[in-house]
Amino acid sequence: PARLVAPRPGPRMRVALVALFLVGYFAILFVASIAKGLVPPAAADLTWGTLASLGIVPLTIAMLRYDARRHTPLHIHRGTIGELGVGVVLGVAVYLLTLAIISVTLGPLRITIPTTTPTLQATTMVVLGFLALSLMEELGFRGYPLRALIAMSDARTAVILTAIAFAAFHLLFGWPLETVLVGVLPSGILFGTAAIVSGGLGLPIGLHAAVNITMWAVGEKGAPGFVALTLDPIQTATAARFTPLIGAAVPLVVSAALWRWYPRAKKSWGQSPGSWGQSS
Repeated sequence: PARLVAPRPGPRMRVALVALFLVGYFAILFVASIAKGLVPPAAADLTWGTLASLGIVPLTIAMLRYDARRHTPLHIHRGTIGELGVGVVLGVAVYLLTLAIISVTLGPLRITIPTTTPTLQATTMVVLGFLALSLMEELGFRGYPLRALIAMSDARTAVILTAIAFAAFHLLFGWPLETVLVGVLPSGILFGTAAIVSGGLGLPIGLHAAVNITMWAVGEKGAPGFVALTLDPIQTATAARFTPLIGAAVPLVVSAALWRWYPRAKKSWGQSPGSWGQSS
């Protein structure tokens, strides 16, 4: 007898499925966050990101099966580690480019060494913590939601919609509106673009983690890093106005560059059998 194939959901149902996934995602993050208070502060982010990711994986698999798709964004292939490494290099470059533009346009940045710098153990925990958090967030926004939305619209629309959802979740967790608009939203577009052009999550996870780790290393994450950056006090008022704009512009420019020049064509999402962008 012929094998029965479950029909794929239409656009309205797929939007409902994405909304359902995000509700489940938020619930997993909330429950997993309880464990942050049960471990030493240095291990809080690593614990939260790891536990949440372990919950998001089966949720993603369940949604993909209901969506009648065989190929998943969770597939790990021999190029995944390489793409993760490329993402790390790119993330460091993105943030250093931001600092370079600030230095050129607003005045030279002064680099000082804090009296106390992170130990090897502290550095290891921070790096692992940011990797875990990046995995948690990329699974949540550039995993099933991006895949489902690109199947019902187009890549650019899917990237924008998932970036908006990414920003909205940061608002729910208490981030300031300005930070979300000029920081989280452009970054969400960059991470989504990285997922599209590479066809997987290795590149955006490495990129996401590296941006945060680099910010931490220069003292921009609320804790002492290896160096501290300051501007001439005369430029403080000007920097307060223009630094956020520079920080928003760089990810968008890099997104456009990835879309145009990244070696693996974004068209593979919509043309290869079983790809993320295969039509319903």
